[in-house]
Parts: sequence; structure tokens; C-alpha cells
Amino acid sequence: MNTIENALELEYYHDYAGAISMYKKIIGNMHPPVDAFINLAFLYWSVVNNRLFDRSLKKECGVPAELLPASDKMYEFIINMGLQEHPQNIELAFWKLYFSEISYGKDVIEADYISLLTHYHNDSLVPYLVLAAYDKTKYRNELYLLREECSIHPTAKNLYIKAVIEGMPNL
Repeated sequence: MNTIENALELEYYHDYAGAISMYKKIIGNMHPPVDAFINLAFLYWSVVNNRLFDRSLKKECGVPAELLPASDKMYEFIINMGLQEHPQNIELAFWKLYFSEISYGKDVIEADYISLLTHYHNDSLVPYLVLAAYDKTKYRNELYLLREECSIHPTAKNLYIKAVIEGMPNL
């Protein structure tokens, strides 16, 4: 069965190729869950930007060519599809902004991330990942909660977030 739970389990075991395949099937269904868009876009972004690796083994995780994105911008397409399906989702909006800045070397502007908190349903701690770069003291509690949340659900996205948080000095 093609469920989000099955895809998440594949990610937990670092079967990223299997997870990509499963997420692609899930987003082809009626009313796919937001996490399918976020996680598939993140996996595609990771593959394109050489960020997909197993930290415990210190090696890249192989993704077969047939599962690779057809375009280097496929992650953007998936995020935009997700925003059409879930237009008020703050995490989709966050990743759209974050991918754009990280991938294209754009300046990270604090006000852009603060505006996410005011314009979208604030049901995600993920925007605090960037906001903490501006004020760790102010957002310390949110970062701790985000790190804990990421530890519970070890998807590629969450492993990345956790690594970024743990790499922040003086936290």
C-alpha cells in the first residue's frame, strides 16, 4: 500500500530510492498529505545539491538514475505543487524560500522568514531554523523543540535540520 507511513519508514531506514518512488506515487493520489510534497522535494533538492548521505556511514546514499529528478529544478516544481494543494502551509512556504536562497546564493533576509510566521498558519517550528541564525537566545526554545521533533522522525529532511541545529555555535 502506498501510504505516507510506508514512505516515512523507508526514509527512517535510509532507503531514499524507495522513499522517492513511494512519495511520487502518493502525490499522484487525490489530496496527498503535505509531508509527501515536503519530503519528496527535500529528497530531490538533496540529490541535486549532493546533500543526501548517511551520516552514520559517512557515504552517499545511492539513488538509481530512474528515480533521479528529471530536472535540477524538480524540487521547486514539487514545492509549487504542494502549495497549490496546501496553500496555507508554512513549511512548504519555508522550503520554497530556503531552497531558493541556498541553491542560488541569494541573501537570507530575516524579514522574509518573520513574514512567514505572520502570513501562514504557524503549525511548524521549521522557520526557526533560519530565524535562530539572527537571534539564538530569542529562539532557543523553538530550536530545542525542533531538534527533539527531528530526532523522533528521522527523515532525510529532519536529519538535515538536526545537523544544522547541532552545528550552531553556542546553542
